[in-house]
Amino acid sequence: MPAHPGSMLWMGRLGKATVLGIASCAGFGKSTSLDLVLPFVFSGSPLDLASLGHGGLVEKSAGRRFPPYDPD
Repeated sequence: MPAHPGSMLWMGRLGKATVLGIASCAGFGKSTSLDLVLPFVFSGSPLDLASLGHGGLVEKSAGRRFPPYDPD
């Protein structure tokens, strides 16, 4: 799930446990994909990462600020 450069995450299942893999820099950003996914994991709610894509949780009105980066 790409949110911005350097904060990708993967998610899988091992039996009944949810397993997450995050980039090391995800711990230093203000808001990353981990911030969006972790509440679902802790609550035990089912989560489909594709549903968080276009039109999902990340909106301008959400007030999330991502680090500046050069898209080129």
